Amino acid sequence: MGNLNLGTVECLECENSFSCRIGLSNRREQELNLSCKECGAISTFNISEMKILSMTGVKKSSKEPCYHIDLHLDFPVFEHDTHPLISPFMMSHMMGGEFNTSKHAHDMHLLNCISENIIDIKNTLGFYLKKKHKNFSRKVSSYLNIEEITPDSIQAEMLLFKYLFEIIEPFNSQESTNASIDLFLTKVKELSKTSNSTLKLFTDEIAESKFIEHSINDAVKIYQKILLKEVIFRPSLFLDHVDKPKDNKVPFLLSTKDFEYIGDLFKDISEVLSRQLVVVAGLNNLLKRNDHNEFKVTLSAKNKILEPQSLKEYADLDFGRKLSFIDSSWFPISSDIADNQLRNSTAHYKWEYDPSSQVIKYYPKKEGLNRVASKELLLIDYCKKVIESFRVFHEVNYLLHIVNLKSRNKI
Repeated sequence: MGNLNLGTVECLECENSFSCRIGLSNRREQELNLSCKECGAISTFNISEMKILSMTGVKKSSKEPCYHIDLHLDFPVFEHDTHPLISPFMMSHMMGGEFNTSKHAHDMHLLNCISENIIDIKNTLGFYLKKKHKNFSRKVSSYLNIEEITPDSIQAEMLLFKYLFEIIEPFNSQESTNASIDLFLTKVKELSKTSNSTLKLFTDEIAESKFIEHSINDAVKIYQKILLKEVIFRPSLFLDHVDKPKDNKVPFLLSTKDFEYIGDLFKDISEVLSRQLVVVAGLNNLLKRNDHNEFKVTLSAKNKILEPQSLKEYADLDFGRKLSFIDSSWFPISSDIADNQLRNSTAHYKWEYDPSSQVIKYYPKKEGLNRVASKELLLIDYCKKVIESFRVFHEVNYLLHIVNLKSRNKI
């Protein structure tokens, strides 16, 4: 930890000068980026494991700085008119307090371990996708320090979820995951007692279609993506621990990567979560109407039936409409998670990004040849939306696993 005070540096493209200080992370290798406020050119600061700094896009300068910028991988940073006495770490400590800063430090340590083993983790998850169960078991058993087995498909799936429980902890606390697992098991056991025959019809249909197998495999690809790109989410994870003032005039900024690095992640998570909702809806229908295909009757103003007539029909609806047909869900999911406007804008490349201000401008409406009606979102807030969506996706993925175990009579 500590800081590297670079003094004044100068953009090689436009000669704009500014002072810069880098707060050091414990990550083995650190790549930090900033965009020149004057011309938008990207500068990169690389810090090696030996804490040796190399810079591209800027050079040392004897000019008077026009402004000051702090950089830090693990915490949000701010732009200042002059060099502040308080570093990003100290500012974050003041915002979050001792306990929350320590919790964040623990999460950053876990992410550091992930970054150092990312190729191994990617290979391990790849073995699962390719059904190389023996290789997968060997890698997971070594990681978890448990006895190696030669698993069949359901045993490999059980190993997968033990593995995910450990490697996803920085993004979603194990306490939260355990609470959701307990809820899922409670609901499945409740249905086993009161509606076992109809529950079996549901699990048989889901199993025969290989819906859960396909959905879990799609989820594994999301886990690979988010772990490969963990570095950009670090400051947003810290903001979990603090209340951001609503009238905050100074935007929180990131010190690495840009929107294009993760621009597709919200869309990708939403697509997989949308498919996962089939299981949430099926169980909801069983709990309320004792039939996984029966949705609450919904009529239009002209008495037209709006609700899907089966779970298969429901599966083809878009994300936002799916949420609307899960009535008073036993597992509430905020409509903000769907955010069809942001999802569609990023999916259809209807956005602009300013790397200097880190503002994403997206255009959610169909406007023919024009682009007029826009919405704006800071990059750090986009990262928070990705994390929030990922957490729901992660916990619902455990629900799919539990339903699959039920269909195999493992619980």
